[in-house]
Amino acid sequence: MLKTNGASVFDNRQVQHESELEQQVSAVIQARHGIVEVRSQFPKVTYVDPEGHLREHTFDYWARFKSGFRLAIAVKYEREKAELYPVFAGVQRIHRALFDDMRIMTERHATKDDFRNAKTILWSREFHDEGHVRTLLRELHGQSGSQIQFFQLYVPHVERTDRTIAIWRLIDLQVLKPVQRGRVNELTWFTINL
Repeated sequence: MLKTNGASVFDNRQVQHESELEQQVSAVIQARHGIVEVRSQFPKVTYVDPEGHLREHTFDYWARFKSGFRLAIAVKYEREKAELYPVFAGVQRIHRALFDDMRIMTERHATKDDFRNAKTILWSREFHDEGHVRTLLRELHGQSGSQIQFFQLYVPHVERTDRTIAIWRLIDLQVLKPVQRGRVNELTWFTINL
């Protein structure tokens, strides 16, 4: 496991990641549509293990959605996730006020492709130009439900980088929904969702 001891920033809050997998999961969480807050190393909870001993566990991430729903997230490799079952089963009720649900995220939930897509979505949030996004939306008007490939969204009169950022912004806004899971590239098919 690669120790990254790195961090990213989400909504002016530093989000820590202590491994490559945590970095991937963090990016996927941050890029998820509807997430408004992300914290790392939170919440810290107590739980009763199968032998009846009181123990502590700190979740890797906590995320809040626009709806107010709060999710405590533990990050583990798929082969190790069973270690967390007793933690989840034994979390004391007193901590339930801190979150609405708990989830284990593994490399299956944050693949290398998911990570790349997430990083590009986050990039588009930071660098998009609303004018280019509105122009692309106007071009897609009336095509809801139809499918289009990424490369078909390029047009001669628009700078390629500006258009690419606008396309990714519409992916983030779920106007362009990939037909299949995987790394988004210029051959990816999208369903237009207006």
